Amino acid sequence: MSVIIDDLRRIEKLQSAPGKQIPPGMFEIQYATLHFAKPANEQPIGEFIQRIYLYEGMECTAVSGWIEIQDTWNLVRNGIILGQELLYLKFRTPESDFPVDFTQTPLLVYKIEDMQELRTTSGAPSQTTLTYKLHVISPEQVRSDRTRISETMQGSCSHLIKNILTKHIKTIKPMDIQETEELRHIIMPNVRPFQAITNYLVRNAQAQTKQTGGGDFGGGGATSNSVFKGNRVTDFYFYETTKGYKFKSTQQLFDPDMFFTIGTTPATP
Repeated sequence: MSVIIDDLRRIEKLQSAPGKQIPPGMFEIQYATLHFAKPANEQPIGEFIQRIYLYEGMECTAVSGWIEIQDTWNLVRNGIILGQELLYLKFRTPESDFPVDFTQTPLLVYKIEDMQELRTTSGAPSQTTLTYKLHVISPEQVRSDRTRISETMQGSCSHLIKNILTKHIKTIKPMDIQETEELRHIIMPNVRPFQAITNYLVRNAQAQTKQTGGGDFGGGGATSNSVFKGNRVTDFYFYETTKGYKFKSTQQLFDPDMFFTIGTTPATP
């Protein structure tokens, strides 16, 4: 988090520097290559990328999005891009030390959309340049859609999630998984791996709550609006970020070293 704040402060200072303003949405491509069926067949596309849209959410099991391409080489028309390529991508905001890196864990191109010829200044269609969107998604999502689990599993939910990600999804991405303490015996009835995680394991996960004493706001204790069964937290999320997979509880604890400044009103002590 501190790295992101430092980057934002650096960008803020640049806004007042003449000739160095960074408009919203600006980015620098550090690496962008499409890999095709054969490992030796690859195509740099960094100079063609106009915009990048990536989406991640706490209710999404995969990172997805699209990139807008202005293709002067007619890669689609020449029959190279088919919609099953891997995209190795790395980009960052100017002056930032916090890049989005998919060079070790590439994205999968699964759809080409809105393909049309670029319009010239006179309004006529260009014969040499195409514009289109390359839709991308995590390969693990496609692998999950093509795989089924039919077996009996036993152990904690956190252990079973790690097992599914490594054994069935075969991911090499980092995993930030909160340990749970329950013991489950679950029969997976021919379900997809991500469906098994979200429909069975996330719903049954339980972890011990952390009580460090103090009040609701100052001592790091659990807030009154958390959902508990006895002294266990039961609400969890499983999702993917650009940094890997996360399995976390919804319980929010206050950092004793973090301070907040609030407005002074009669109703706010």
